[in-house]
This record gives sequence, structure tokens and C-alpha cells, in this order.
Amino acid sequence: MPLPTFLICGAEKAGTTALFNFLKEHPEIAVSTEKELHFFTANYGRGVEWYEGRFRNAGSAKAIGEASPSYMYDEKVPERIKKLLPDAKLIFILRHPVDRAYSQYWHEVNRSGREKLSFEEAIKRAFEAEKRGNAEGMDAVRLSYLTRGRYAEHIERFRKVFPDEQILILIHRDLRENPEKVMREVFEFLGVDPDFRSEKWHEKHNVGITPKSDLADRLVKKIIFDNRAGLKFKFFMENHMSPVWKFFGRLLYREGYPPMKAKIRKKLIEYYAPYSRQVEALLNRSLEWWYE
Repeated sequence: MPLPTFLICGAEKAGTTALFNFLKEHPEIAVSTEKELHFFTANYGRGVEWYEGRFRNAGSAKAIGEASPSYMYDEKVPERIKKLLPDAKLIFILRHPVDRAYSQYWHEVNRSGREKLSFEEAIKRAFEAEKRGNAEGMDAVRLSYLTRGRYAEHIERFRKVFPDEQILILIHRDLRENPEKVMREVFEFLGVDPDFRSEKWHEKHNVGITPKSDLADRLVKKIIFDNRAGLKFKFFMENHMSPVWKFFGRLLYREGYPPMKAKIRKKLIEYYAPYSRQVEALLNRSLEWWYE
């Protein structure tokens, strides 16, 4: 069975779902049976045969890939990829780090149900944990609101293992505002027909939501997350553009998040400023809106 020729490695909450869906429209590209395989992280112990099975429908595609944002953050991943897929092309897509952190927070509130604190409290906790250096264990995901936006240091791990010509770094806003231009760049990078276009590139993907009613939201989460049988309905929270969301979810949820407090946003922009400059140097371009 075939193995991937490319991987979308991150960043989390930065447009990997949209990019994955755009790529699978291309007739010369095949993608995994599900988006996030996490083979080189959580599922590495399942072995190569399990991984190969996720691409059983690839056929004779010129490019084969998957998207697992967890790859960007695990120190063991670059070497694991190099060992199995030495010629793989790696794609990263980066979002305004403050907006990415806020989106991750709401993901933990709405999807996993793990986050109970306000954003202000959660960020305060993350800052305190970073100072103590003890963001470990299961809670590490929720304590990573800060570290996952320090993009350059994560990408540098891959650059130590793979040559730059095998790495493509995209910007979330570019993909949102000019998908035709960005996708042509991606297609050229992957060696497939760069002239392909799709009307679906202007559709919404993985839209953020907030509950209209806290009581109804608690009930939905109890059904989905606290009941073993209810786990089969988790797709409702994973794909808000599904028919279930369109006909039922909109009764309970609205698209978008409440505005972030200006004081918190200012603090986070100041925190990320040196890391944003590292990305600008890496890309040799200005990302001036990352400072707003």
C-alpha cells in the first residue's frame, strides 16, 4: 500500500482543516480516510501497516497526504517522519498567534468540554505554568495556549532534519483572502497540476461556535462527553457544517466567539512580538497585522 508524499503538520487552529479539504478536491491528490491520523504522535505504536491502511483508496494519485496538527509540537516527530518518509514534503500554515490561542481555548470549551475557566483565567494559568516550567501531563494541552503560537521554534526542529526545499510555510490570512494564489503555490510544491480550481475554496470550514444557552450547552456536552454511548455523536461537535449542525446545531449555537478583552489581547500581542519577528525573518516578509 502507498504511504504519504506530503504531511500538513500544523499549526493547530490555523486552517489545517480548510487546507486539507481544499487539497482533497484535486484529482491528482489523495488524502487519508480521516483528517487527523496522529500517526507520528499518539498512534505511532500502531505500526506502519495501520498507517498504510489509512491510504487504501489512494490508487495512483501523484500526491498522497494527511493532516495532523499534533506533529508540529512533538520533539520526536521530525526524526520519526524522516525515518519512514525521508522525501516527504511538509506543509505548515500559521495564523495570528493571539487569534490561534483564542480559537484553541474555545475548542477546549466547546469540543472537549475540558476547559472550565474564562479565557482570562486560562491565560493567567498558562503564564504561571510557563514560569514554573511544569506544563506536563494531560493538562499540557490546555496549558499550551501560549507555546503553540511560538511557531518558529517548532518549525526549526523540522528544519534541522529536512532541507528547506521540502518545507512550505503558509499564512492563514493569505489562504482565506486569496485561496487561488495560495493553492497554486501548494500544488506547485506538491508537483500536481497548478491550474486546478474549486468553488469550494470559498466555503467555511471548521467554524468556531459559542452556545446560545449555557444550560442547553451543558446538556449537549453531558450527552456527548459523559455518556459512552453518546460518543458516537461526537461528530456533531467535530464538523459544524454537517447536516446535523445545519438543521439542529444552529438552534443551540451561534457562529463565532465573543470579543476578547482588549487588555488580554494587548498582553498576548506583547508576549508574541519576539516570536512573530522570528517568523517574519524566516519568511522574509512583514506580518504587521500580527502586532494588532
